[in-house]
This record gives sequence, C-alpha cells and structure tokens, in this order.
Amino acid sequence: LASTPLFTRIILYICGAVYTYQMIFEPQLQIFTMCPRNVIYLREYYRVITSTFFHGSMMHIGMNGMSTMAIGSKLERKMGTLSYAFTVLWSVLLTSLIYIGVAFFMHMFGTDDAMYQHSVGFSGVLFHLSVLEAYQSKESSRSVFRLFRVPTKAYPWALLIALQVAIPNVSFLGHLAGILAGTLQLFGNLDFLFPSIEFMRQMELFEWMAAIISAQGFVMTPDHVSEPRERRGAAVLAAGILSGIYTFVLNLVETVNFCIRGRDNTNEEGDSQMSDGDEEEQVLLVGSDGVWTENEDGTLSLSRT
Repeated sequence: LASTPLFTRIILYICGAVYTYQMIFEPQLQIFTMCPRNVIYLREYYRVITSTFFHGSMMHIGMNGMSTMAIGSKLERKMGTLSYAFTVLWSVLLTSLIYIGVAFFMHMFGTDDAMYQHSVGFSGVLFHLSVLEAYQSKESSRSVFRLFRVPTKAYPWALLIALQVAIPNVSFLGHLAGILAGTLQLFGNLDFLFPSIEFMRQMELFEWMAAIISAQGFVMTPDHVSEPRERRGAAVLAAGILSGIYTFVLNLVETVNFCIRGRDNTNEEGDSQMSDGDEEEQVLLVGSDGVWTENEDGTLSLSRT
C-alpha cells in the first residue's frame, strides 16, 4: 500500500476497519444494508452511508479492494487527491440516492422487488469511478474477462451486463446506480456540487492542510484536473450507450459462436500476427454486491458473491 495514493489508501483502511468490526462483533449485516423501503418509510437514513462500507464476505471485500486499488489509484493520480476525494464522497451519497429513487419509481408502477432487497458493498462507487476512468483512457477497446472486446467507453455498461449474466445474484440496481452517477458527473450535470480547480489549489495553501499535504501519497491538484467532460446532448449520449450495447451483444454472440463451433483458420492466422505488446492493461472491476431478499415470514435470505 506504500505506493497507493492517499485517499485511495484511506478508503481501503475504512473498509478494512469496518470488516474487522464485522468479524469481531458479528453484527446482523441486514441492519447496515441498503434497503429502500427501510430508508423511505422507517427513516433509517444511516443506511445510505453504511451500506457502502460494509461487505458480505472476505471474498467480497477482497475483490472490491483490488478494484479500488486499480481504478482509484489511476484516477487519484490524474485528478489530484482533493478532487478525487470529493468525487468519492459525493458518489457514496449519490449512488445510494439513485438506487432509492429507481426502486421507488418501480414501486409506483407496481414492482416492489427492489424496495425490499438488501444490498451492500463499495462496488456502486466503483462503477461510478469506472465511468470516469473509461473516458480518460486512451485505449480504443477493452477486454471483458478476456472473452470479448468492447469500446472502452462502453466498458462499464458491458461489465454491468456481463456480471449479471455470470453472477445473477449480484446487485444489478446498485451497479446501475453507480454508472448513472458517473454518467451525470461525466456530462457536467454535477459540476455545481464540486469546488473549482482554483479553490482546491487554494485549499492546499491553507495552514491546516499542511499535515495532509505532507502525508505520503498526497497528489497535488494539477493546473487542469484530468476529468473527462462531455457536453453533448442527451440524444448523442443515448446513441453512444445504444452503440456500446450493440457492440457488446455482437461480441457476445461471436463468443458463444466460438465456444460452440471453435475458431476458424482465418482467425487463427490473424491472431498469430498479434504481438504481446498489443495487450493493454485491463482495469480490474470484479467486486459485486451481495443481495438480501426479505421472505414472507420476515426473515432475510442472503446471496453472497
């Protein structure tokens, strides 16, 4: 962790400390999960925060921790520690609120499943960060579990669907909320929530910030924060999303076809001409939320990943 940027390291410490508390005291996990019904009707607002930092198992927190190191470190080095910290803190709140909003919208139309589900984990925030990272990447395409390739900007959406197919019990709505929050920030709809670059650079000159700035791994705010900013209209955004989904489906069909019929000679010849240098680094984002479903007798059943 010595080379990990400061705020990414802080996130890992917080999640690790919370999980240590879980192992020692063994609290009822469903008390801390995200459950839209409990937040809205029972006013258990603390779930908006606790559901992000609690995890369902050692594997769960381990996968999310590795993903945080991979994605968070990249973003923090580009954005600076302060800008990255504001992004993560707002993401904790926004992903939960979007989750609740979507669940309540579905409830209004007679679908109550999402209102009663319990989800937990940091991966909603990770999907938010993955949207920003994908738009910063210079790669034209990215591999999904080394099975097929999608345009880099469509990678979070492809991963959302791929995880749901591979692990049906993951929290689809929690991951989707993260992607929606990231997309809102990407297109500048959340700019009013964030301080300006000039203000953050001024903050770094405050006396009370001296100890923080001198801490190992603190990244100063650059002159121009490396944040992706798309100002295109909603129609263009929708077209981009549909294009990414189309490409994902096309590649998925090709992958299934390969599994059934095998690779033809033409593809083998083409693949043999690829050099090792053509393989780009794949961002690790495999952590996913467990889902708790409330039974008719009031008990909760847990599906962990």
